Amino acid sequence: MTMSILRDGEEGPAVGESIALADGVLEEVAEARRHIIGKPWLQAWEPALQKVFASVGLHGDAALVAIGALHDTLQAVAEARPELEKSLPELPQVSLPQPPVAESAAVELEGDPALEDFDNADADRFRQLAIGTWLDFVDKDGKVQAGKLSWVSPISSRLLFVNRRGVRFCVASPEELAVMVRLGRLRAHVNDGAFDSAMQGVIDRLDPQTNTFH
Repeated sequence: MTMSILRDGEEGPAVGESIALADGVLEEVAEARRHIIGKPWLQAWEPALQKVFASVGLHGDAALVAIGALHDTLQAVAEARPELEKSLPELPQVSLPQPPVAESAAVELEGDPALEDFDNADADRFRQLAIGTWLDFVDKDGKVQAGKLSWVSPISSRLLFVNRRGVRFCVASPEELAVMVRLGRLRAHVNDGAFDSAMQGVIDRLDPQTNTFH
């Protein structure tokens, strides 16, 4: 999921494939826990699993060994024989791609401020920020743009914000965001109730068959 989002964005086809695979594997885990015996575990998901393992450097026989370990472990769970469970082979270190460049509205810090120049309490608050939280980003000319926390990388802990149109424009670490607070470039969101109500009215009037915002 991390690599798919960084490469293709949240709406890319690879993200949908990743979610489908995750859902499929979780369903197989649930069936194993219900002690279903004799199922060809992961057979339907083997091509997708091979693709995932290839993306982290496991190809050919190495990928088959990894899938086999998952298969045997699910079978062991189904048979309630934990001694037969197998460990997944050690995975290579993954080199994550850089996030794609966003629109011209992307937030940038000028002058390369020192990362030491921030309040640890601010950084801690950003580490605990809930998905869906809106913040106000201020550019060098004083223009304010609202940004919603859309995703947090489970690997780098960087936070990804999107604007009202869903376009990403800021990917930053908690420390970098805390620097922005110190510079007056980031602050709590001032809720525009009139705007939000108007937008909700537009959404409510959409044809239900074309309303994909929910």
